[in-house]
Parts: sequence; C-alpha cells; structure tokens
Amino acid sequence: MISASTSRRGVSAAITTVLAVTLGAGALAVPAGAAALPAVVAAEAGAQGGPLAYPAGVSSFEAVGKSGFLTKNWSGNTSRVFTWTRFADGATTVIDGSVADSTGSDVVMTGKGTTPERSLVLQLRDMADGGRTVTMDLRPLNATYVQAVSKDTILAEVTKADGSVELHLVASAGGSLTQRKVEGIPAGARSFKATPARGGSVLVHYHYASGGTSTARVAAVDLSAAKAAFTHDNAEISGNSYREYASISATHLAWVSGGKVVTVERATGVTSSFDPKAHEELGLTVGLVGSWVTYGTPDSLKGDGYGQIRPVIPYTAKSLTTGETVKLLDYVGVPLTGADGSVFVRGGTVEHGEGVYRIALGSDGRPAAELVASSGEPTKLTFLGTRFPQPFDLSSPIPLVWEMSRDNADVSLKIVHRATGRSFSKTLHLYTESAGSPYYYGPGQFGIGWSEVAGRMGLDAPNGIYDWSFTAVPHNGVGPDLKASGSFTAGRNLATQHDIDWDDDVELLARDTAGVLWKLNGEYDAAGKTLAQVHSPVRIGGGWQAYDRIEVL
Repeated sequence: MISASTSRRGVSAAITTVLAVTLGAGALAVPAGAAALPAVVAAEAGAQGGPLAYPAGVSSFEAVGKSGFLTKNWSGNTSRVFTWTRFADGATTVIDGSVADSTGSDVVMTGKGTTPERSLVLQLRDMADGGRTVTMDLRPLNATYVQAVSKDTILAEVTKADGSVELHLVASAGGSLTQRKVEGIPAGARSFKATPARGGSVLVHYHYASGGTSTARVAAVDLSAAKAAFTHDNAEISGNSYREYASISATHLAWVSGGKVVTVERATGVTSSFDPKAHEELGLTVGLVGSWVTYGTPDSLKGDGYGQIRPVIPYTAKSLTTGETVKLLDYVGVPLTGADGSVFVRGGTVEHGEGVYRIALGSDGRPAAELVASSGEPTKLTFLGTRFPQPFDLSSPIPLVWEMSRDNADVSLKIVHRATGRSFSKTLHLYTESAGSPYYYGPGQFGIGWSEVAGRMGLDAPNGIYDWSFTAVPHNGVGPDLKASGSFTAGRNLATQHDIDWDDDVELLARDTAGVLWKLNGEYDAAGKTLAQVHSPVRIGGGWQAYDRIEVL
C-alpha cells in the first residue's frame, strides 16, 4: 500500500480515505456522509402573464422595440454576443456586431467600432421584418453617427471642408445615401447627442459658442421637417449616457442637470425642476410616460465591487400636473424609451425579482410596472445556504461560510454554543476588491475562520451543537434586511471524507488505463444528486497501475 502525505495551510490532522475509482466509470455517485449543498432559492419573479426568460448573470439591456428587446452577453474576455428576443414567443436571434444602439423601435443599429460613434459602417436591422438590413458607409460623407431614427435614416454629425460641423439626416435609398441639413441649429454647434425618436421628434443636445462662451442647448427636432422646433439654453446634461439622462414626449422634455430633474412643457416653454437628493456618485436617470416624469438612481443591484454604501433612489414616477409620486421599481438599472410612449427598464422589485419591466399608463391614468421578461434572480437579499461540512471539525482550517444572493451588505453574525451559552458576535463588513474584507469568500459568500470565533468564545470552545444567526443589511438599501438562522454540530479531529486538501470541495482520486493518477475536484449537485466537476483534473503522476487502493494520511 502506498501512503501519500498531504498538507494545506498547516493542516496537521490526519485524513484517512479509502478510494477505489476508475476513470470512465460514468456519473460519480454522492459519497456516503457527504453534506448536501442546499439548492438555490427559487426565483421571485412570479407570474404576470407569463414573463419571458431574460438572460441571467452578466448581460446588459441594449435596445427595445415593439416586437422584442436586445441584450448583450460576453463570450470569453472580449467577444460580445447580441441577442434579440421576440415578445410574442421568446424566440431569439443572434446579431453580429461589436456595438449596438436602440432606436426605440424594432430597428437596431449595429457597428464594428469600439463605440457607436466610431462605427463608420453601420447596419440598420429591422427585427420586425425578419432582420432586413440596411448598410450605411459614412466615410464618403465625412460623417459620424449620432442616432438612428428609422429603418433607413440616422442623425449624423457631418464635418465640412472648412472644419465646421452640421447635424444632418442621412438616409439610404436604393443603396445610395442622401443627406439633409437639420435647420435651426446654430453655426459652431458641436458634440451632438440625441434620444431615440418619439412621435416623429428627437431631443438633441449640443454645445455652441456664443459671445465668447460655450452654451449648452437642447432642441426638439421635428424629423419630417428636419428642423429644430423648440430650443432651450443652459441645459448642461449630467451623466455618462445621454440616452439615460434625457427624454422627449409629445408634451414635455426632460433631462438631468446638476443633480436635478428638469422638465419643460413644450406648448408653453414653462420650465420646472426638483431635486430627488440622489447620491452624488450615482447620478439620476429620467424618462417620460404621458404627463409623468420617471426618475431614479441607475446602479447595479450587486454594487460596484468596492463595498461603498450608496443608497439608491427607487425608480419613481412624478405627475407633472399634480405632483403625485408613484414608486415603480425598487431599483433601476437601465431604462430605454419604448416605441409606444412607454419606458422599458432593466431593474427589479422585491415582489417579482429581476428582469425587464414595461412602464406604461394604467386604466386609472397612473403609470404602473409590468414584468415582461424575468431573469429568475431575486431582487431582495436572499439566503442561499451554508457552505461548510457538517459535522464541522473545530480543528480544521475550513472556515464557516454562508452564501447570499449578493454580497454588497454588512452582516451581523452571532454563534452560540447551545449547551453552555458561550457566544460570539461580530459585524462583518463585506468588500470585493482585491485588498478587501477577510470575511469575503467569493461572490455572494461571507465567512469566518473558527480560530477567530474560538478566540472570542474561548480557545477550549467545546464540541456539541452551535446555533448561528445573522442579519444582513444591503448597502444600497434595496429590499428588507435579511435574517437567517440555523445550527451545526461540531467536534474535533473528525474524519472528513473526500476532502483531501481542506478546501471544502470534494476530491476524488482516479487512475486511468495508463496508470496515471489524477485528482478530480467536484461539488455536489443537489438537483441531479451527483458530483459535478469544478476544475480540470490535476495530474499527480504515473506508475500507479500496480495499486487498487490508496490511503491518504
């Protein structure tokens, strides 16, 4: 019999495991004595007319139209995959391109540049017409993209021979491009940005020199007339993405400036503003639904990875006539203008979870949110189970680890020995940057080593049953505090089956037909009741064909 010594993080306790495994034997069975990991909590999405599936995990909400919506997922480190999902039946279409932009309709702009503005050859894809594509090469016009406004027309910034720039409508007809200057834009205007079209108009923002100073202006541009029909000066719009920080409707204009929501009544020019008191590092987003302005602080539900406490403002609608407010979502990620006067929002509610919501006026004339596509992920902070073996070995280096749906929270943890009443309490501040909290154990996971617990409870912390409980407070204020509790049985120098290197993963040793010994790392799949491979097998070495049993000490 061959004895192999293994050590990790100063492990001195002996582990004895008898294995007889051969590669290629099919699915791995659950080892006797293995603690089953709890299944992921079911999604909170609920049923609102059967919402479609929205891609979970790392994806972004890029465009929306009457017949569907566009998302972007990353394939590998650099490749972007765009997928159009049809509202009618959930059918998906993959779209080629490195960047995409929304028109507020079923037409999607795609390009090969690093940004839409740097994409000089564009494709306008009409997804309601089977993806019919119009290609536009802007290089002969010395033009750069501003905003797609229809299935064959865009707004573009055209540089003239003398170096001046103009805003043009560029259209494709029979493979040839025509251009038309937008009137009412002053000479010297530059840095054009525009919203998607609504009711035949777009809201354009630009700067121009006047009296030796630079003035910021917004203009409501009538697309059929190619003319600025309404202008408003001193409109310095805050935010990185113009499409999230400005909006236009048949009756109003809205934008964010200096931390305030500014609205203008188009018929009278009357301007009003209010300050929602947003966190300065988050900014605001605005939209318009009828005579209501929508606003909130756009952010990631899971935070920025640095543990910053930045409470968000829920996505809210405010009546421009009565001042009444209506809470729509618990938080907003990305809002996009819809083709029918509605707004589509990537965000979430505590009641229905994560996904895409449509904001539209209800029968009572007040805006309401409807879940149209669910990612199956919870919005509120949710407990997903413990990640440590039971019984727990007090002499092992394995930490006590718990898992939640996200980790941007502070956790008040308490552990009590049931028989003696000895207790440990501590607030764990979770951060996810490289030099972060010692209590962070990966996405959604927090934990603590037993040595720290015993140091407070007494180094002779006894064997027996321990009760644990914690309260987790979300940093962003989204959803209620999470309260969870449970218990575990603990002892010392326990035989820990199938965890050779004390990493709380199941390891199996396997020998192939050539006599090479391999270590296989796995985790328990509660749904399939099998072991699922976590990493590629690790080669230990050859010459093991003479042995059929291995004792690991």
